[in-house]
Amino acid sequence: MQATNPVNGAAGIGAEANGGRASSWHNGRGWTSAEIEELLNLSSTQTIRTIARKLGRTEKSVRRKLEQLGRSQELLTGFKTKDLARDLQVSVRQVRRWRSRGYLDCVAGRITEESFEKFCRNHSEKIPYRQLSREMQLWLDGYGYPAGHGLRVNELASMLHVSPKTVRRWISLAWLQVKHNRIPEEYVARLFRQHPELVRLDVLSSDTRDWLSRIEQPVPSTIRDSITLESLAAAGV
Repeated sequence: MQATNPVNGAAGIGAEANGGRASSWHNGRGWTSAEIEELLNLSSTQTIRTIARKLGRTEKSVRRKLEQLGRSQELLTGFKTKDLARDLQVSVRQVRRWRSRGYLDCVAGRITEESFEKFCRNHSEKIPYRQLSREMQLWLDGYGYPAGHGLRVNELASMLHVSPKTVRRWISLAWLQVKHNRIPEEYVARLFRQHPELVRLDVLSSDTRDWLSRIEQPVPSTIRDSITLESLAAAGV
């Protein structure tokens, strides 16, 4: 890329193709100079799907604009390890571990989109889905993440800071139910509503508390303060 004013140069290319205005294929919305600058910056490290998500445009719109600007799409395949770790809010070491275990494939130093799509479908429990922003959740849904199908036992246990054994006990007591090897959110909400003493809000992350508040109203502090050792013992905590 030339170092001299890439924004104005890019905008000029778009203007020539659209009667002096930056062209667009996204519901007639034109490309601003700021958007084109961000597009060029993202195109060196991000995939078309990711760029489309970040710019709020369709993949078709992004692809056509990049073609118009003469940018090679060969640079837009796959993910850098550090970028994927950042987006999923996990460590770079964790992503490398997934690669070493064969969950993710790399070509030319980049994680392929095909392997990431399989990872979302087959190893969804490894992604902290409910701790991510809604925008990121929708992006993962596009890669086949089984959104809305509920949580695995280990995932719920980790979020609530209890053991998987405790969650299985709640299931055995019919306080939770499992469908297709997952616990639907509606049953987590019911547990939260009917047995608030089981959930210690003070040890939960802010993201988990926000998630619980979305599926059920927060437990009043007067109820939390009434927790007894007998109730915790009966629940197997």
